[in-house]
Amino acid sequence: MNYVKDIHSSTRTDKSRLGWIKLRRSGGLFRRLCIGVSLLTSGLCVGFSATVFTVAENLAANRPVRASSVHADWQVENAVDGRVSTESRWVSDGGDRAPHWLEVELDGRAEIASAHIYTGWGSEDPIVDFDLQAWSRGEWRTVEGGSVRGNDATALAVTFVSPVLTDRFRLLVHDRDHARLKELSIFGRQDSGTPALGTAVEGFQNIQTPPPIYLNQSGFDPDRPKRFTMPSAGDGTPFVVRQLGPDKIVYRGTIQNHVGDFSDFRPDNPYGKYVVEAADQRSVSFGIGLYWVERATYQLAMDFMIESRHYVGDVTETRRLSYAWRDNHQFAFEAQTLVAQYLSNPSAYDRMPRKIVYVGPDERKAWGALEPYAEDAPDIVKLIHWSADVIVTRRLTHAMKKGQLAAFLYAYPYMSAYIPESAYQQVLALALELWENDTADHGYPYNETRHHNMLALDTTIGSTKGAHPPGHTIAPNLYMYEVALRERLENPEVFFDAAYRQAEWIIDNFDWQDPQTTKGQRMSEHVTPTALVTFALKHPDRAPAGLREKLEDWARIMVSRSDNMWDFRRLSEDQWVPTGAAVTAWNEPGNVAGFAACALSVAYVIEDSELRGEMERLAVSHIDNMFGRNPTGRHFSHRAPDEVEGVEHGWYSYHVGGVGALEEVAFVLEGAPKEEHYPYNPEIGDIGWTEGWVNFNTAYNMSLAMMAMYDTELELFDAEFSEALTTVRPGDRVGVRLRAPLNFDYHHVEEARVQVIGPSGEQAVAVVETSVNSRYFEGVFTIDAEAGDEFTIAYGFGWLAAKTNLDVGERIVRDDEPTAATFIYE
Repeated sequence: MNYVKDIHSSTRTDKSRLGWIKLRRSGGLFRRLCIGVSLLTSGLCVGFSATVFTVAENLAANRPVRASSVHADWQVENAVDGRVSTESRWVSDGGDRAPHWLEVELDGRAEIASAHIYTGWGSEDPIVDFDLQAWSRGEWRTVEGGSVRGNDATALAVTFVSPVLTDRFRLLVHDRDHARLKELSIFGRQDSGTPALGTAVEGFQNIQTPPPIYLNQSGFDPDRPKRFTMPSAGDGTPFVVRQLGPDKIVYRGTIQNHVGDFSDFRPDNPYGKYVVEAADQRSVSFGIGLYWVERATYQLAMDFMIESRHYVGDVTETRRLSYAWRDNHQFAFEAQTLVAQYLSNPSAYDRMPRKIVYVGPDERKAWGALEPYAEDAPDIVKLIHWSADVIVTRRLTHAMKKGQLAAFLYAYPYMSAYIPESAYQQVLALALELWENDTADHGYPYNETRHHNMLALDTTIGSTKGAHPPGHTIAPNLYMYEVALRERLENPEVFFDAAYRQAEWIIDNFDWQDPQTTKGQRMSEHVTPTALVTFALKHPDRAPAGLREKLEDWARIMVSRSDNMWDFRRLSEDQWVPTGAAVTAWNEPGNVAGFAACALSVAYVIEDSELRGEMERLAVSHIDNMFGRNPTGRHFSHRAPDEVEGVEHGWYSYHVGGVGALEEVAFVLEGAPKEEHYPYNPEIGDIGWTEGWVNFNTAYNMSLAMMAMYDTELELFDAEFSEALTTVRPGDRVGVRLRAPLNFDYHHVEEARVQVIGPSGEQAVAVVETSVNSRYFEGVFTIDAEAGDEFTIAYGFGWLAAKTNLDVGERIVRDDEPTAATFIYE
């Protein structure tokens, strides 16, 4: 079979992306393009950091074209005029004149990698059988992967097995009836893969529906669970996984309970494109590659946080209900999630492109109290600084804002190369001044917080709005405890005691069977379990009694609620997702996107290996749900087909304006299936509320952090003999092997840094990917110490670091804290 993809694209005809050719909203595109010109220094590009969108050029647009025949007035030039329209198309004569053909003369020789073909009359009469051909060595040759038979889609994208070099391109139609071609688009090689349908044309309407085999449309990691849902398939229905390109079956299985599982398919060269086929149906194509989801979304997650900032993002006008990020309210937990991301996988963020340019404060004095960061700081560090700067400048006293200051202070030693000491001291002074202040500086939207004294016991269980997740003070108080010890403040135990009492209250009083303690917290659910896990990891010997058992109870209940064809954690036995006054009231993309943070953080500390495996499976299934394994078959972001590698069906619609004006921000999570979509009612369509929210994306940020922590391990070996290390002596060369989500380029060797902390101080040791496509990075350091000294080798920082201790002259001794020192997903 051929590599043909029916790609779901944007329905935004009034604000079509059109390869970013059109200006869409006041200043929106202008801000994206003016970086690097003189307008930046004049203030017209206030604070926006250069987010660059690759423009996919349609090489066929308005090029000379000719055809085998023309029917009536349907001229051949219509097929390359940049418009997808029934009124602007080429139609050939029918009957015995087949095959029909249309030839495009390119602007010189060009490398062609893919094509979009828009055919038919409205949504009917598509071209069924055709070949895409290139002129080569004096004749027309069908490109490999360009032969299509039995097509029933009026819009499809075809990716060639390998690019072809040519100056002429042809569509050869074998249908005996008229060939009806609305538009032919041709594209060269794109870093982001095949452009989404609708790219570089006007008028494209998304009229396709996802095929009834539901899975992660982007891709899978070879060592993690790989599952799909086919609601129409009965038990025992056979399925195959077919690799595209070589067009061969690489796996066979059977469907049970509407679920197909090919988790044990681990290709030797884990990179390629595949489809699932069952019962005469074929899924969308997907990839299999190392750390696929992380590789596809790390930068996008950063881009969202960069662009959605208040005042300096892609919208600069004042927006209500916002403080540092637009429409974040007080409960987005930006700093906490950003800090967790950076501490869990610092090398990944250190090597990202720097997009943020510092902009000084404006007349509103909404930011600028803190001395700026260094220009070469990673963007994630700049964002953490931004969060604290707004809070300090405006002296925000809400408890959840003070919690962000604690995250900044805890992480400061790991960011001190980029953030001035003066900024740290200002944040510290304000945090200590306000920590026990029990009043909010002003009225906050949806405020459910009764206590702003961070040392007070808080027994509030918030509503489904997500405005008050229980235990939100635990992690901030643990952070402040570490800061107080570091700064040698008087009575640091007050912070520890506050965290202890809060965690103890949850252990003693929470009934996990009550949905309001779990999924009922919506996108803020991750706050409670990750706080309890923070306690278990940082203070295993001082944690309240029953903490780990409480987390195991949570895990078992989550498993019991997930026994369904979607591997989806339901709200309760009677309900799938939260609902309000109407069954379509709540929109919960952040709840699903953040569940991996809950599942993997808990899995990290529990001892039951079988239960831990179930948590791993559910973490993946919920990321898959976000990427299309759900009853709608759609990714939670409307623009995902334009932005996320491999995604073909984005969310139905997007919300214009709103409190945050987030519709044009990269990777905005804005819609998820509602109660009526479950268990399987795709015909319900686009119901309920759809709108992006910073709080949805920060929940996903926390999932990325926990995924990194869970999948990171360190090993030491004898660098001289490449053997397992048993003892070390002064002068020995020690090898370090790191496994972490760092292989983001399958074609180049990448680098990272681990920290070696010894008696003479701390040094960063470079570790290099062991091949161009590997999970493992290796480096070497020399023991420069005396017998009896101790080294700590770490990747990551703080409570999210993987660590190994090494005694000179002794055998390796592991750190008491769990370090994920075994392979996962096996």
